[in-house]
Amino acid sequence: MTKVPEVYVLGGFQTDFARNWSKEKKHFVAMMREAVHGALRETKIDPQEIEVAHVGNFAAELYCKQGHLGAFFTELDPAFSGLPTSRHEAACASGSIALL
Repeated sequence: MTKVPEVYVLGGFQTDFARNWSKEKKHFVAMMREAVHGALRETKIDPQEIEVAHVGNFAAELYCKQGHLGAFFTELDPAFSGLPTSRHEAACASGSIALL
């Protein structure tokens, strides 16, 4: 049996739910950037240490006309260029599925 490497969740970050990003005329990539850089700050992880990215999302194609969010992850930091990414959708469990 193949041994699965250990994975640790060191912390996280979330954007302010009360903010209206549309009224601020900000693209959803700005929200992703704020969340990712906030999580990196909270966990004290350097962006160059990230080996793969999994984006959990519910209905982005409906709300912001874009469903291919994994590809946008590489736009968030120069260190993410060439990083393997994917997007996971499972309604309210999308974040949990992305962790798996």
